[in-house]
Amino acid sequence: MIAVTTNYRVTDITLVIMPAAHPTYPTKIIETTNELYSTQTPLAIVKENCLRHGSTFEGRRAAVRYHLSFSQKTPIPIHPAASIIASPTKPARDPDCIWLFWRHLHLIERISKQETKIYFDHHSPLTIKESIHSLKMQKERAGMCATLFQQWN
Repeated sequence: MIAVTTNYRVTDITLVIMPAAHPTYPTKIIETTNELYSTQTPLAIVKENCLRHGSTFEGRRAAVRYHLSFSQKTPIPIHPAASIIASPTKPARDPDCIWLFWRHLHLIERISKQETKIYFDHHSPLTIKESIHSLKMQKERAGMCATLFQQWN
């Protein structure tokens, strides 16, 4: 039996929100000790959680772009006070976009030119179709975003 949610809350144990190859549930969520599916799309989950923490997705993205000049794959500070930052692997509206939360990242390992394995502290590794260069850049951007918003807390 798979665990299903209709109203997922991103927390400090969220690792990944990704598209699911499932006929009923469009999203798979990986946490430090759990995996579940959602009836919401990955982008809908990110947007809803931004609102829960005081701003719209568009407002968060605009603030990051204003201060850090990122024009593509902008990290989204879902809960800035808790340093919960979501990094997209593709443009946010791309149906294949995976949202990564770097807090529990242990290691990124190149598998091939366009495939990378991500190791987390408390979860089995995840292999995705992204270059290691792109993922390292997204990790760096998420760190810059976290630093920016920590200055205001």
